[in-house]
Amino acid sequence: ADVTARHSALKGIEVSPEVAPSMIDEFPVFFVAASMAAGRTITSGLDELRVKESDRLALMATGLTAIGAKVEERGDGLVIDGSGGEPLPGGATIASALDHRIAMSFAVAGQNDQAAVTVDDVSPIATSFPTFEAMLAGRYPTVRVDDHKAWRRVSEAGQPISVTLTDASNGKVRWQTSVADGS
Repeated sequence: ADVTARHSALKGIEVSPEVAPSMIDEFPVFFVAASMAAGRTITSGLDELRVKESDRLALMATGLTAIGAKVEERGDGLVIDGSGGEPLPGGATIASALDHRIAMSFAVAGQNDQAAVTVDDVSPIATSFPTFEAMLAGRYPTVRVDDHKAWRRVSEAGQPISVTLTDASNGKVRWQTSVADGS
C-alpha cells in the first residue's frame, strides 16, 4: 500500500484510555510530538508503559523535562504542555535505560531542538529497527562518540536546515553545513 504523509501544525489532544492498547509502543514518540504541539496533551490508561523494557512513562517525563518540555507525570499517563511548534532548548544527555523506543524517541526529538540531544546508548535500537540509524543519518548526519550519538537539526519552514555534528564528549562542533529543506 502507498502511504502519503503531509505535515500540519500539531495540536494537543486528550487520548482516550481505550486507544492505549492499539498504540502502546508508539507512545514514547507520540510524547515527543506532543511536546512540540500547540496546547495540552493528556494521556491516561498507560499503566503498561511502566512495565515494558523500562518504565517508559518515567523515562519520557524525565527526558522531555531535561530538554525543556513542560511535563507532568501521573500514575497512568503524562500531561504535556506543548511548545506550539517552537524548538525545545535540548542540550541534555538522555538515559535510554537500554530501551530501544526511548533511544529512538529522543533521536527524533533531537531533530527539532535548539541544541544537540545526546542519547547515552543507541545500541538497543537494533532490536526493533536495525536500519534506523542509517535512515536518520541519510537525512541528518550524526557522529558517534563512545557509544553516544548527538543529533541536531534546526530549521524554520522554508529555510535551510543547519546540520551540526557535535562531539558528545565535549560539546565541540566537529562539522557544520546547511542544506535546502526538502533536499
